[in-house]
Amino acid sequence: MNEITLKEFSEIFKYVIENNKRLEDEGKKTTAIGCCGAAGLGKTMTVRQLAEELGMTCVIVRLSQIEEIGDISGFPIKEYEVVINGETKWMSNDVIQTIANCAEYEFTGESRMSYAPPAWLPREFNPKGTICFFDDFNRCNSLISNTIMEIINEGKHVSWELPKYTNIVLSSNPDDGSYNVTSMDSAILSRYIDFNIKFDVGGFAEWAEKYGMDNRCTNFAIYYAYELFDPNNPNHLATINPRSFTTFANVISGINDWSKPDNLALILNISKGCFHDPDNIVGGLFTSFIANKLDQLVSPEDMLFMDWDK
Repeated sequence: MNEITLKEFSEIFKYVIENNKRLEDEGKKTTAIGCCGAAGLGKTMTVRQLAEELGMTCVIVRLSQIEEIGDISGFPIKEYEVVINGETKWMSNDVIQTIANCAEYEFTGESRMSYAPPAWLPREFNPKGTICFFDDFNRCNSLISNTIMEIINEGKHVSWELPKYTNIVLSSNPDDGSYNVTSMDSAILSRYIDFNIKFDVGGFAEWAEKYGMDNRCTNFAIYYAYELFDPNNPNHLATINPRSFTTFANVISGINDWSKPDNLALILNISKGCFHDPDNIVGGLFTSFIANKLDQLVSPEDMLFMDWDK
C-alpha cells in the first residue's frame, strides 16, 4: 500500500491550498483532499495546526455524530419574493417580519422552497482561505455522503455557497475490518484525491517536543514505537495509538517523583484506564522502563537532530 506520513500530507495540502486559489481565480474546479488512517494518528490535529499556521478559518464537522441530512445541507425554508426600495429580493417569512417595521416592501406573489445555511458554514469571508474538515467521512450514511459530494462538485448546495477559497478535507479510517465503516466506491473516490497515512515516529517525537510532552514519555514512545503504534505488528492493540498515549502522558504529568514505588503503582493503575488492554502490557512496559532508568536517554530533539559525527 502506498502510504505517506502526516508531515508529507501537510506539505501536499499546503500546495493544494495555493493551487486551489489559483484554480478558483481562473474559474476552474478546485480539488478536495482526503486522508485515510488509523484512529488517533493525529489527522484532525494536523489539519487544525495547518489552518492556524496559515491563518485560515477551520471548521470541523464530525460526521459520525450526525444523523440528519439537514445538519449538512441546511433545513428547508420557504422564501417570498419581495421588492424593497425598488430592489427585488428573496426573503423568508422570519426576515420579512423583522424588517416590517423599518422598511416598506411589496410582495410580488412569487414563492419558492430554499435551504437555510447550515450551522457549520462560515458566515465571514477569510481572504487567507477556509478549511472545511469533514471527519469520519466513511462512517456517515449515503444521503450525507452524497450531499457532501455535491458540495465538493459545485461548491454550493441549492441556495447557499461555500465562502471563496474554501478547501474541503475528508478524513476516514481504513476499510480493513478493524473499523465500522462504509466502503467507498469508485464514483466517490474519483471526486477527490485521497492519501493513506502511516505513523511516523520521527514526526511524533518532533511534535511531542513542541507540545511539551515529558521526555520520559517521548523516549518510551520512540523505544517501543513498533510495539505501540505499528498496525503491521501482529500483536498491536487498536486501542493504543498516539492519541491514547498522549492522553496517558497528560494524565501522569502531575506526578512529580516517578522513582517512588507508590507513584509507579499509581502510574500503572492509570495506564489501565488509558489503554484498555486486559493484560496492561503497555503499563507494565512503561513502569519497568522508568524503574530501570531507561528513560535516561538523550532528548527526542537531540536524538533526531544531533550531529552524531562530532
